[in-house]
Order: sequence, then C-alpha cells, then structure tokens
Amino acid sequence: FANSKGKEFLVKHTKKIDSYLQLAYKCILRDFFGSFQPMSDSIPIVITALGSYGREQLCVYSDLDIMIVYEDIKGYNTEEIIKNLLYLLWDSGLKLGHRTHRVDDLALMSKEDITIKTAMLEARYICGSKQMWYLTQRELNWIRKFDKEEFIKAKLKEDVHSTIISIQQQARSANLEQEIDELIIKSQQQASYTSTKAPHFGLGFSDYSHFTSPIRRYSDLVLHRILKTGKVPKNIEEV
Repeated sequence: FANSKGKEFLVKHTKKIDSYLQLAYKCILRDFFGSFQPMSDSIPIVITALGSYGREQLCVYSDLDIMIVYEDIKGYNTEEIIKNLLYLLWDSGLKLGHRTHRVDDLALMSKEDITIKTAMLEARYICGSKQMWYLTQRELNWIRKFDKEEFIKAKLKEDVHSTIISIQQQARSANLEQEIDELIIKSQQQASYTSTKAPHFGLGFSDYSHFTSPIRRYSDLVLHRILKTGKVPKNIEEV
C-alpha cells in the first residue's frame, strides 16, 4: 500500500475474481457439451468487465459489473449457456450486475442511454471467444468515435468532476488522452464571475494555461495597495 497506494492490491483482487468467472464459464461449457466440447474460441460468447472492475480497480465487496456479448448461432444454444452461467454466479454468492447484448446491438444500445455507453467504453476482456472480443472491440471503437463532443457535453451535465476524471481515465487506456482533453476544454462554458462556488477544472490538464482576468488582477492590485498602506482610501482612484 505504501508504494502503490493500494493499486497493486486492487489489481490482484480483480485478477482473482477474473479466475472465478473463467472457471465458472468452463464448468458451464462442460455441462453443456461434455466430452464433445468445441474450442472455446468457436463458441460465440465473450464475457467482459465493466466499471471499476473493467479498470482493474475493484474494491472488496464491490458489485461485479459484467457485459456478455454473443452471437445467436444455431446449434450453440448461446442464450441458454449465458442464462446458466448467470445462475451459477448468483448461486455462488457473487454480487453481480450484468448486461447481455448481441454484438450487432451494441451501437444501438449506446445511442439510447448515455449511462450504458459510458459503461461499454470501459469494457475489458475476461474470457470467451477471442473472435467475439475482436468484433466487440470493433463496435466499441466505433462507439468511442461517434459524436464525441455531444457525449462529453451530456456527461458534463451529470457530474462535472467525476465525469471528467472518468473520461480522462478511459482516454488514457485508449491512447486518446490529448484529443479527449482538447474536446473537454472546448465543451466547457466561458468563465464567469459568480457569488456561488463554481470550481474550475481546466487546471487539471497538462496542456492548459489559465490566465487570470485583468478585472480580477486589478482588484487584487487595489487590495494589495490598501493592505500595504494600512489605510482605507475615501476615493478608490487615490489607490
């Protein structure tokens, strides 16, 4: 914990949970196919991790958010396999949150709900068909590139701080950090003066410079001169 601030532990914990899900999936395939089990890569199902689980930041006792992507091909009974896998995971006592989608439906689902889209962007491979994972990644890459600026604006309406942090984390993993930072900055409203607390998050970007308004600089200068002289002027022009 002293060196990695707990990150190493969270990664190890996440990998341990991965191994449980991988074992459960193997057990279900053995139940369905017995000694005639085809290669797992040919079964059109892939199991992915979402949220903190997808980021390998899973805390102890946290819910497991997974997304199962499949293709409905005759002869494989994919929907029955998925249903039995979920029953096994629930019966084992895991706190499971799940989404199940056909690969062709991913883009459509991402357009209907911004929460779903956000979760999908953090998907990480756990087990299943590598070919299905390739097809899933292809859809997710399209989702990432589709209407990026509108997506960021919509997320900013929810929770500015946590949303920006989450988007930046996703951008780093996708090697899009600089491009996404520029889009986030462009999507922010022009600075304004207000008596209410309005945090400015632009300072969190490595390539962003904040220039203090001349109006504010002048008021700071006036205050500094007053404090230096120790006298409150009758006319502000005297300062």
